Amino acid sequence: MIVNPETCKIFNFPNVGYMTDTVPQHIFDALTSETDDIFKSNFDAQPANADLVGHIDKEFNLTKSNNVLEPYVQELSRVYQDVFKYPRIQPTELVSLWVNYQQKYEFNPIHDHDSDISFVIWVKIPYDKETESQVFSKTNARSLNGEFHFLYSDIFGNQSSITPNEKQGMISLFSSRVSHMVYPFYSSDEYRISVAGNLLFEHSNYRK
Repeated sequence: MIVNPETCKIFNFPNVGYMTDTVPQHIFDALTSETDDIFKSNFDAQPANADLVGHIDKEFNLTKSNNVLEPYVQELSRVYQDVFKYPRIQPTELVSLWVNYQQKYEFNPIHDHDSDISFVIWVKIPYDKETESQVFSKTNARSLNGEFHFLYSDIFGNQSSITPNEKQGMISLFSSRVSHMVYPFYSSDEYRISVAGNLLFEHSNYRK
């Protein structure tokens, strides 16, 4: 053997990724309670559309769940910064929190956020991927219906995407500068409900 495995070393190019977790039940219950209240009140809440790019009619700011959620996402942020070797671990502040009630055919186009760390929590997914895959069954490509995707350039400059395979009760935390999107779904008349938010570092360039 010419290559010596004891001296040959492999290195990845440094980059940031994303992390996922199952939201603790008491936090998920608080989010579900607030999003249910907005739904039951016929969406009598402060609209968030003006600050968002989503092609989604019903998007609203959340206010009741913030204090319950913030310590948890702050802890996740510290882990995230440590895992992905940020120059220093900075405290964060939850500066925005909103809910998306996505309907059939609606979507979130490719975008990023003017913040430092962002997250999304899936509260309700009213369809299954197997059913969605049958909507455009004539194509030879894998169905992307209803999926959340991150988009990034690989080391060769090629555009790639990856999905965290979202599930109800799951959170995904990521750098706000990573582009992401949500494809439309077709097989359900119920709302796909997700909660999203932004965190700013203590010494953030995005602080006004």
